[in-house]
Amino acid sequence: MIDRRAVYAVKFPNEEDFQNLVMDVHIHKGYLRFLSPPDRGHEIEGKLGTETEDGFTWISGRTFAGEWHFKICTIDDFRDKYYKFVCDGTAIAKIIQTTEDLHEWYRKNFM
Repeated sequence: MIDRRAVYAVKFPNEEDFQNLVMDVHIHKGYLRFLSPPDRGHEIEGKLGTETEDGFTWISGRTFAGEWHFKICTIDDFRDKYYKFVCDGTAIAKIIQTTEDLHEWYRKNFM
């Protein structure tokens, strides 16, 4: 189940690794919508692929055609790798203690 309140790491089709963090992820009329902070909205036509406990895939036939992978970003993931995607990410990683706090920080700062 897609969690609109969560922050997800995204791996684009034909990429080897997750490259970005997105939020406000939801499906609307056959499109996957999400915000790529700080302020870029995206809408990808396609269909839901596989759902797992911590993520899902989205199959697009048009925009960057192929299978997109989304996985919930945990505080450990953020501290390991994704802090680099955020201004002052190192300081944020030290202050925020839980995954829920991380997701709340994103909602407060980018929505």
